[in-house]
Amino acid sequence: MNNDFLAELIKARRKGVLLEGKIHNDLTLKEAYKLQDAYCEAIYPDQRLLGYKMGLTSKPKQVTMGISKPIFGRLYEADMYQSGAVPHSAFVQPRCEPEVALLVREDIDPSDSKDEVIAKLYGATVAVEILDSRFKGYRFNVEEVVADNTSAAGYCIYPGFVPVPPEIDRLAVEISLNGEGIHFASTSAVMGSPVDSLMELIGLLAAFNERLRKGDVVMTGGITDAVPVSLGDVVTVKVEQLSSIELCFKGE
Repeated sequence: MNNDFLAELIKARRKGVLLEGKIHNDLTLKEAYKLQDAYCEAIYPDQRLLGYKMGLTSKPKQVTMGISKPIFGRLYEADMYQSGAVPHSAFVQPRCEPEVALLVREDIDPSDSKDEVIAKLYGATVAVEILDSRFKGYRFNVEEVVADNTSAAGYCIYPGFVPVPPEIDRLAVEISLNGEGIHFASTSAVMGSPVDSLMELIGLLAAFNERLRKGDVVMTGGITDAVPVSLGDVVTVKVEQLSSIELCFKGE
């Protein structure tokens, strides 16, 4: 394990400083996930793991990063925010993404079919991820962003889960900044469907002898490009049939 890089990541998160990216070219993806585990243990001591988050779920992003599959990170209680005011000072270079979150009702076996997996879900809801890469300008290679827990820094999940809509693969999505629509898209942007993203996660976890358990939350990946936010900005995310979330980035 690259302990020097791990120490740099931990310091960057705790001190709010930024690192140069695209320089750790000797890392393998397997090593990067080991670094992610160690990083999370250091940043979230005694914190409950609430679930997982998917990253690089669009084909164009995968091509840009030179990979053929998405990546995953971990969600912890400490990074959860409620709809409403969010302290901008908690972040360095925050960006927001609209997402669909899924809640697991029963333990999922890696051999479960897609229909069996859907039957084991409690429901779906709208979510916002607050990204805050430890690398300057979000310039990183895939191994670096995996070690950085896929730029995880904060998230907000609307508490009203509803049964997974049959149209989960084609729901309209909008993210607005200060009342102006910035990006409009469909949930199909996430690997064809948020459920297909979940199926990919099941396979990725199985490779590390992990699986989704009852009560896990899965954020299935950014549906649009991430939107940079500044002090005073208001971000609104709407997903058809799944409600909306508004975050106000305020000073302390």
